[in-house]
Amino acid sequence: MKYTRKWLSFIVLAGALSVTGCGASGTGEGAQQAPKEEAQSVTQLQPDLKTGVNSVLQEVQKLENYLKTSSQQETINKFGKEIAKKWDSFEEDVEEAYPDQYTKIEANLYPLIAETGKQQLDIAKIQELVKKVQEDLNIFLKQLQS
Repeated sequence: MKYTRKWLSFIVLAGALSVTGCGASGTGEGAQQAPKEEAQSVTQLQPDLKTGVNSVLQEVQKLENYLKTSSQQETINKFGKEIAKKWDSFEEDVEEAYPDQYTKIEANLYPLIAETGKQQLDIAKIQELVKKVQEDLNIFLKQLQS
């Protein structure tokens, strides 16, 4: 009985060490490839992100220009929907690859989208948010280009 317990204890201990020891140091081949693959995927995303950011910037610029001459609710609502649609097309990629920039952009972008969708439009607030969103997106675009 003692012999069986010792043998069983040895097997459990050896199994636990082998399971917890595998890859724990991060020096295995898989651990070295992960950062390289992540860097490659971010690099591959950049052209798509640049295109996406530029498309959102263009739409925000169109809204800004429109607000200089008119303020029809229906048209402003459409601008907001189009901005949201364009942002949504690549938003997940920004969130995964650039979480800090994502947070900064969305802090102003979503309020802008919300303001453009309201029944009672606050044009001054929309114009203020347009400037902030343009600034945030331009900073992000410069980061992507460097």
